[in-house]
Amino acid sequence: MNIENDFKVEVGRYIRYMPTIGSSVIISKVLEKHNRGLAYLYKLDTEKELVPIEHFDDIYKSSPNIIDLIEVGDYVNGHRVLNKYDNDFVEVGVNLFTTSIYGNSYINELRNYASKDIKEILTHEQYQNNIYKVERE
Repeated sequence: MNIENDFKVEVGRYIRYMPTIGSSVIISKVLEKHNRGLAYLYKLDTEKELVPIEHFDDIYKSSPNIIDLIEVGDYVNGHRVLNKYDNDFVEVGVNLFTTSIYGNSYINELRNYASKDIKEILTHEQYQNNIYKVERE
C-alpha cells in the first residue's frame, strides 16, 4: 500500500494513527514535510523529532477536517462522544452536578461540538490503554 497516496499525509492535514506497535492510537496534525532523498520526513504536532512515515505502525485515517477523525467512544473536550453526524458535528454526553432546594443531583445533557468547538481529543484507545481498573474481591 502506498501510504502517501492512500492517506494523503500532507501539511495541514490531520492523521489518526498508531505511532508504534502496542502504543495508543492518537490524532496529530502534519506541520512540515521534508524530502530526504528517497523518503519523506514529517513534523507532527505530537512528535518532537522529524519522523519517516514508515515509522508509524498504522495510519487509519487522514483528513483536513479534525472532526472526520473522531470516532464514537472518543472524548472531545473531556466528554465521551455518543454519536457522530455526517462529519459535521459530534454529540457528547455531559454529566452536570446541580444543587437545588431539593438537594444535590446529577443531570445528563447532550451537547454538540462542531470542528471549531473542539479543543481536546482523547481517543478511546488512549483511554483504554491508560485506565486503571479497580478489582474488588
